[in-house]
Amino acid sequence: MKRKYNPLERGVSQSALGRFLQCRKKALIAIQGWIPKTTSKAFRFGGIWHRTEELLYSLPCVSKGSVPTEKDRQGIMRKVRSEYLDNIDPSTDADEIAETDKDLHTAEILLEGYVKKYPKDFTSRKWLGTEIKLEVKYNDIKLVGYIDGAYESRGKVWLQESKTKGRIMDDVLVDTLAFDLQSMMYLQLYYLQYGRVPEGLEYNIVRKPQIYQRKAESPAQFKKRLKKDILARLDFYFIRYEICIGKDEYQKWLATEFDEILREYKLWVDNNYTTTFKNTTSCMGMYGACNCLPICARGDYSQFKNINKR
Repeated sequence: MKRKYNPLERGVSQSALGRFLQCRKKALIAIQGWIPKTTSKAFRFGGIWHRTEELLYSLPCVSKGSVPTEKDRQGIMRKVRSEYLDNIDPSTDADEIAETDKDLHTAEILLEGYVKKYPKDFTSRKWLGTEIKLEVKYNDIKLVGYIDGAYESRGKVWLQESKTKGRIMDDVLVDTLAFDLQSMMYLQLYYLQYGRVPEGLEYNIVRKPQIYQRKAESPAQFKKRLKKDILARLDFYFIRYEICIGKDEYQKWLATEFDEILREYKLWVDNNYTTTFKNTTSCMGMYGACNCLPICARGDYSQFKNINKR
């Protein structure tokens, strides 16, 4: 008989805790292994950009303190394109393939602008790694996560978290970053795993262009117009915030907030999710309806697939 899945044994991520705080029903659906059959536009583009950035900072020239060349960028995009399109599922909708192709072209142009905007990333920073896996025990609970990047500057360690966004509310973003669950959790996990206290976290934002192809415009014309806009407005498309959080500050957060969140989560799992309920205030958000709404509203799983029969 297959053993029942236990998230406390597999490892608890910030995503799992975030879903738990947002809506316990949504958290349980994820634990049961249900995911949408189709990838959302925002999630697809975010995945493409994260992979592009991971390959960028892993280039041999970066470890030598050199700015990546056009040839380097082309090599990155060939690899990303291959990963996303060459082995695509035959059942994938043609429209989704076309949208993926557009996202790859957008990422290619953004990559050129990104390197132009941040040349010192490659000449003045010592990169300690990208997509760094964190896995530690904290209060007898296994915590896991992936940091987009970590680097050393002037003898200090900084963590980097990259996000792709279409819209940015600067004031709200800056105010919430100081106690953001992901940021605070990753600072602590990095310290526990490597024994070095990070100076803080760099929030690396890349805007997804809200420019669309016109009806009378060819793909080549659209790409040219998009490239012109991105390269002319680097400060608009690429934004960074440095959040300095000292060890005393985030350890206070651990004691006053994080420990309580973990206690509630563990209690929920140990009691076999008996206190699961829908948070109807989370059904609609800034970017539309929650993707779990068909399940919660009608018990409709037709738009989902189960990735592990738990």
